[in-house]
Amino acid sequence: KEAADLGHPEAQRALGLAYESLNDEKMKLHYTTLAASTGDYIACGMLGAYFMTNECSLTKSLILGKHYCEQSLEDPDPRTISRVHCYSLDRIGMEGSWKFLGIVPSQKRYSGH
Repeated sequence: KEAADLGHPEAQRALGLAYESLNDEKMKLHYTTLAASTGDYIACGMLGAYFMTNECSLTKSLILGKHYCEQSLEDPDPRTISRVHCYSLDRIGMEGSWKFLGIVPSQKRYSGH
């Protein structure tokens, strides 16, 4: 918690996931949003999924969902795309979530999982 409160994005994301396991949506959203706002690509994808499924009492928004998912695609590490894609599929429950959002990562970037 201390590292997250000091502004470390990976710690913020990890704490958000910890709060998810405790069913604390307010704190889950708080720390995931902090991580996304500091540039954590995976947190951006998670936040996008939250908007697409109106988790954490968020108003469902495909526009904001797409925005955050697109930010997650800026990560040069191709493994991030795979992690975010799997997370989004799990949350949305639909195959081809990237295509649904109008995002089609190149095969070269996507094949790194």
